[in-house]
Amino acid sequence: MQSSPWHVLHVVSNHERRVAQHLVVRSIEHYLPVYTERKKWTDRTVVAERPLFSGYVFVRLEPQSRVSIIWAMKQETW
Repeated sequence: MQSSPWHVLHVVSNHERRVAQHLVVRSIEHYLPVYTERKKWTDRTVVAERPLFSGYVFVRLEPQSRVSIIWAMKQETW
């Protein structure tokens, strides 16, 4: 049995988590690698998670459903 291939979705920068949430709702396997970053401001230090590849989300899709899922997500995010 052959599994579905991985694809790369190019998304608007800083919207990677939003797209990942849409994929969770649709039960679509995805991967969003993140790293932690310490941001020091004058009054405090903040630890934030940032996407490793800004503007990209990896998804595993069936070839026949690929276009319909991507189109539906694009319509929702407009």
